[in-house]
Amino acid sequence: MYSYLLRSSRTLIYTFMGVVLCFFVWDSLAQQNITGVQSYMITFCTVLLLGYATVYYEHLLHTSPVTVLLKYPLFWINSAVTYYYGLNFFIFIFSTYIFENLKDHEIVVVWIFHNTNNIIKNVLLAVGIYYAGKEE
Repeated sequence: MYSYLLRSSRTLIYTFMGVVLCFFVWDSLAQQNITGVQSYMITFCTVLLLGYATVYYEHLLHTSPVTVLLKYPLFWINSAVTYYYGLNFFIFIFSTYIFENLKDHEIVVVWIFHNTNNIIKNVLLAVGIYYAGKEE
């Protein structure tokens, strides 16, 4: 899906990969213990994914090969990515606090919200796969 944008910006993608790797090493060695929850890392990657998904939405709106965007599978797949990471963004930011300071029953409530979002994301992915199969 995102490979449509990769063709014109391979250097940018490799740069992002290098930055993510460097951030992971810095975060693991200097900020957060490698055996603990890597909340900075997942937050950083979530911001990158949401940014790239937003750019891809703009790309879809300007170059979509279909007239009804709701029947285009890549729209649904991108929507799944945006939905899941957008709603779970704050869980990822506060995950260290959640695991270290909340009681067990409060953590369960947070993860029920997370898992519900994951189910909805999977439904959106299934709709995208359904429309991808109808294109053939």
